[in-house]
Amino acid sequence: MLLRRSIEYQWSVLAYVLAICSTMQPETVTMLQDLGVKAQAVQADLNAPSVVTESKRMVEDVAEHFGRLG
Repeated sequence: MLLRRSIEYQWSVLAYVLAICSTMQPETVTMLQDLGVKAQAVQADLNAPSVVTESKRMVEDVAEHFGRLG
């Protein structure tokens, strides 16, 4: 059970990182959803102010939920 939680944690963090760093392709979203991870594909200008703000918010959500590195 602990190993499963660890793997779920890693995939959740990976999904957030992928969402923040790049536009997720539909195949990636499907793969993550098959693993039970919430994910969705989006297309956006990664330099748009709203995307930057949303990316910062997602990083804060991850930090609050999983803790900060370092």
